[in-house]
Order: sequence, then structure tokens, then C-alpha cells
Amino acid sequence: MHLRILCSVLILALLSSGCQSPSDKPAPHAAHPSKSMPDLVLKGVIVTRSTEHTLSYQKKCESCGFVTPQVYGTAIKSAPWACQITLTCPKCGHTTEGFIKKLR
Repeated sequence: MHLRILCSVLILALLSSGCQSPSDKPAPHAAHPSKSMPDLVLKGVIVTRSTEHTLSYQKKCESCGFVTPQVYGTAIKSAPWACQITLTCPKCGHTTEGFIKKLR
């Protein structure tokens, strides 16, 4: 009798916690450029990693929010510097014209 109650409590606890599979885990938080590189202006990208001279990013659709699984990288040169980015979203078909600019 106690075993049935214990099993019922465990099952209810698992069901109420939302039991997420590893693929349901949220993506890791991207680095925020304003903390590490406040002189960058971004559109259509999410910065995943940055150093003083390099930047890793993922392309993002401005229409539906789709983020590419691929991580791209670029060397950052002295200002003024800019990098143009184009993404045709495989999810919604919208074309996003993005950029990374270093102002100072």
C-alpha cells in the first residue's frame, strides 16, 4: 500500500515538473555585446562569443525570430568597420539584411 502511494507521488511530481528531454533545453544565453564591446551596433545577428579582436555570431531572422544553428566568425578591425550579413530564412522565407558595425 505504501509502495503504491510512493509511486503515485513520484509520478505526479515528474508530471508536474514538465519532464524535459535534452532536446527541449533552452539554448545557452548569448553573450551581450554591450558589456564586452559597447561600441558595436548589431542587426540580424546574435553574438555568441566575443574577444577584443574576434566575434562569433549566429544569424537571426528579423521576421520570425529563427536563429541559424551554424556559428559564424569574423575578425574585428579598428573602427570604423562594418560587416554585411544576409539571411534567407528557411522557416518563413523572409530575407534579413543585417550588419555588425564598430563605431569607435
